[in-house]
Amino acid sequence: MNIDLQSYFDPNDKDSWKIFLGDHAFAHSTINRLVAVTYAQNPLSYPLTSIDNQQAWLESHNDMHQSINAIMGLGTPPDLTGVDLTNKDEFFSWMYDHLSLHDQINQVLGL
Repeated sequence: MNIDLQSYFDPNDKDSWKIFLGDHAFAHSTINRLVAVTYAQNPLSYPLTSIDNQQAWLESHNDMHQSINAIMGLGTPPDLTGVDLTNKDEFFSWMYDHLSLHDQINQVLGL
């Protein structure tokens, strides 16, 4: 599932965060199902629909990408934990790296 369109928004816009978090969680659910079927291994999975605790969300999300990449043999992904998501410059840089990961995963899985 491509999440590019949902990913570029003002990080201070709470409604845009709700849309992104829901679509992003669905994308990870889809990826996890395909990885499990394709590679016979279940990647880590954590709830992604709430970002009330930003650092905990970033760490869980990073762990999920580490797990997915390890199973798929895609190498070590960039660290997704070292960002202040309220800082627009950091947010957009982080989002670019994050989308690159999803694009690579989607390409390999044929999404």
